[in-house]
This record gives sequence, structure tokens and C-alpha cells, in this order.
Amino acid sequence: MVHPVLEETKSQALIAFPTASHFDWQWADIIQNVRAVNLDSLPAELEPAVWAIDDWNRNYKLVVIFELAVGDGRLLVSAFDVTNQASPNPVTRQLRYSLLKYARSDCFQPQVSVAPEQVRTLFFDTRIMKSLALSLK
Repeated sequence: MVHPVLEETKSQALIAFPTASHFDWQWADIIQNVRAVNLDSLPAELEPAVWAIDDWNRNYKLVVIFELAVGDGRLLVSAFDVTNQASPNPVTRQLRYSLLKYARSDCFQPQVSVAPEQVRTLFFDTRIMKSLALSLK
């Protein structure tokens, strides 16, 4: 199970999302079936907005919300499914609102830049994708 942990200083991406700096009630409501992203292959200075706690034996750099500069663009990534604008879940709707508000603001200036090829390494074929005969290209 993924347990989110926020940066010590609350990220601007979560400024409109009420939360403490640790796993709290609102995260429990949306964390089911979320798969964290392993950022071990990206620059070490990348500090995500929301971490996931990994097994102490591996200690991977797992995250659920982070931002990057990619080429001339900016990328804000959420492992939480916030695509449904009309989600019946108020927590999901508020997280979506907060992330979109941040992404549209002048504050959204990712400090770590990576090449598009590095971003592609974050994605991998899952068993579900294989069963549907899908692949990443």
C-alpha cells in the first residue's frame, strides 16, 4: 500500500488541498489502487510534492505527485487519477482543482530538467496492458 508523505514545506501544487505533512484522512480516501512512480533513474535533486513510502529493504524513490521541466515544456504528474472533472469523490475533485490551479499559475516552474527519453523510462508495460495487447511506443 502506498502511504503519501509530503515535502516538509508544503508544495504549491497542494496549496488548495487541505492536508498535513503526513498521511491523513483525505489521502486514505483516494489512495486505493494507486501505483507510485519510481524516480531512481532521474536526477537526485528532484524533490516531489508527495512521496510514497517504500519498503525499507529497497528504499526506492517512490512518488505520487511531482513536476519536471521536459525540453521546452513543463510536466506535472499525479499518480492519482484526477482526470474525471465530475468525480463523485470530493477529495479527488479538490486534489484535481489544486493541481490544475497550480499548473496554470506563475508558480509552476519546475526546477529539474530532464530529456523526454528519461521520462519514457518511468513508464513500463504492466500485466493489464499486456493482457489488453497494448504497449508503450
